[in-house]
Amino acid sequence: MNFAKDSDFRIAVKVAYDTFAPLFSGVKKIERIFLPQKITYRYISGGAAKTEIIGYSETVRIAADLVLDDAACMYLYSLAEMTGRDCQTEIFLYDKEEISPGIFYGKRYPVTAAVTKIASDGNDLTAFYGFEAELYINGEGTPEEREVLQ
Repeated sequence: MNFAKDSDFRIAVKVAYDTFAPLFSGVKKIERIFLPQKITYRYISGGAAKTEIIGYSETVRIAADLVLDDAACMYLYSLAEMTGRDCQTEIFLYDKEEISPGIFYGKRYPVTAAVTKIASDGNDLTAFYGFEAELYINGEGTPEEREVLQ
């Protein structure tokens, strides 16, 4: 799903079997980044290089305070130093408007989560509670309607 601006969508993290909790209370910043996957061809005959875009990878970057009653933040924080299948989960990227009480329309994506900073703010000054994480989207999203914890 593509949204014109960050305020048009929300992100929920799968925190338990088929239970999604929104990134909400402690979040300072969410940024979606699309990086092109490219192949560049260079030939010994000297001509200019040719670059082809073969796809895109999407990453969601999050900076948050650790809020103890925020299930999504606590779950992401628990993934610090995890590797392999232990840091794989899912996110639900959804429209902020409800289609019925508590039900939202969006896309569910498989992701690999990496906690990249602990106890640091954006200026690399030590903070007591905080973390940064990157969610690497792995594949196509599945459109669905789903309940998100509030």
